[in-house]
Amino acid sequence: MSAVKKSKATRQPIIDNKNIDRAVNAVFTAFTQDLGRPFIAGGRNVRSTIRTWCPLLQGDMDVEVRSFNADYVSAHFLDRYFYTTELDQRALEDQALEKFKKNLGRGYMQNQWKLAFLPTGRLNSVLLSASLEIGRILGELDIHHWFELCTHGPNATVGVKKMDAYYPNKVITLDGTLPCIRLYNEYLGWNSNLATYLWPDLISEEIKPTVVAGNRLSFVPKKFDSLRTMMVEPTLNQFFQQGLGGYITEQLSRFGNIELETQPNCHRALCRVISANRLDIATIDWSQASDRIWLGLCQKLLPSDWFAAILDVRSPVTTYNGTAFELTMTGSMGCGFTFPLQTLLFSSLLRALARESGKEQFVSVFGDDCICDSNLVDDITWLAEQLDWQMNADKSFFTGDFRETCGVDSYRGVDCRPFFIERPDDVYSPSGLAAWAYGVYNQSARVIERFGRANHLGMWLVDFFKEYGLGEIFFVPPRFSVQAGVQIKDPAILNPLPNTSSRIIGNDAYGFHFPFLGSKRRKVKVIPEPYYLLALEGKGVPKSFSKGILPSLEDPSLVPDKDCLVPWKGNAYGKRKDGCAGRRRRKLHRRRDQCRRLDDVCFRRFDGDSPGFF
Repeated sequence: MSAVKKSKATRQPIIDNKNIDRAVNAVFTAFTQDLGRPFIAGGRNVRSTIRTWCPLLQGDMDVEVRSFNADYVSAHFLDRYFYTTELDQRALEDQALEKFKKNLGRGYMQNQWKLAFLPTGRLNSVLLSASLEIGRILGELDIHHWFELCTHGPNATVGVKKMDAYYPNKVITLDGTLPCIRLYNEYLGWNSNLATYLWPDLISEEIKPTVVAGNRLSFVPKKFDSLRTMMVEPTLNQFFQQGLGGYITEQLSRFGNIELETQPNCHRALCRVISANRLDIATIDWSQASDRIWLGLCQKLLPSDWFAAILDVRSPVTTYNGTAFELTMTGSMGCGFTFPLQTLLFSSLLRALARESGKEQFVSVFGDDCICDSNLVDDITWLAEQLDWQMNADKSFFTGDFRETCGVDSYRGVDCRPFFIERPDDVYSPSGLAAWAYGVYNQSARVIERFGRANHLGMWLVDFFKEYGLGEIFFVPPRFSVQAGVQIKDPAILNPLPNTSSRIIGNDAYGFHFPFLGSKRRKVKVIPEPYYLLALEGKGVPKSFSKGILPSLEDPSLVPDKDCLVPWKGNAYGKRKDGCAGRRRRKLHRRRDQCRRLDDVCFRRFDGDSPGFF
């Protein structure tokens, strides 16, 4: 065991940081040559040079679509790339933490003064109108229906690390705030099957509820010069937050005419129509939107039973490097109900503002992405000043040929969304580095092929594979992952890359076989409680998860200590042919569906009394 660990520790990377920077600059050089705006990228100063190319900064927007696309996507190509000298993010973390603390101060002023002592006037009238609409959409809180929607998410929590964030581990992890633990006791009284199963471990203290003060603050990259705040919630809080978010999503669909699943596609299509026809409709984006949904604002707008539920499941405190901060927002990024609640509040407030001002009421909202009539912008600016919200000037557009929303940057009806290159995650494995190169090529080629061909980019890919000995270049259909090989629309066409030979075997009559880099399953040791819960219900356990004698209620100690074969969350790359991989993929999908059905069983309601632990 020690020898294995030692070999992993001494393993040398295939490419060092300096050569990663050089390779990325070579990608950018090829990228701009294919776009018809050739630029020889040198060192790190390339970003400060190309940033001035952005047409949105020029003032004069009367340019043809091809020129706009070339300049716009080139100017933003490196927005999310960290050069070697920028990898130390301590300064960025200090900057983000200071920004976060200032935001908490703004929230304190809003909660304790501005919204607590709100005089009669225009703002009061708008909030009252919005609260009536929110009350109509949400209705009365049905706690049993809320419990039906509760589930565990896929991300890390305070009590479960990211590498262990499987559903079975979260079932037996009971960390949460005190109100949430009390709510979980009520939940166990509702879900008697789960309570009966957990009860022996609870009374023997093998499973202990852990009271925590709140969530944990972390920062994730947003751009090369800024970080984004992300909250890691307690396990039980996250469980109930997911249910509350699902409940709000249902009510938005039934009574608010907002379907969150289809809303992004609607916004993207609407964005293209607006920019193609120069309509007087604005697309608005907000800075720190989730961190400025003040608790006092939700108290004014939400029905009392819904607000009480939010108080029970939100984290009142966050911790960063041993320091605790009292949270003044209702929920931040990482909280399960933040996004649907954000959609509900922005939509209701903007519609109330339109009614109060007597203007047209075209409003469409998805999270903090808002689309509305341009004549409402002045009123929205006034509301933002009153609530201390900050409109993102770089991503909000009211007139002209350009609009941006939900991942679409549309100029005169054409999507000019750039590709943002990032550093490779795996520089030790040839297949991992090849997967990064494939992803860079395919996503860059999509941008280039709007108006041309990725000839120079293809030459870069060939040279990159030869320089680092990455083996043969694969060609795959578009339905394959961008990291599986070079995507081609028609396998019968000539090879799109210079000096390479395609190993695609077959023809139009019988089909083709594609060698590719694909995901593979991996054996991971998990605690299979959900499968035993299924057995307790009398429905048996799927054969793929049956690894020994199933325990019974009388003898719960017969838990087999064996590895269960489950889908692995990460990517592990290996050569496979499409025929074998297709069978493995179908088998993997069946297992995924079985997991989903098991998730449903774990938290299904059963009749009968059950013990609690509080």
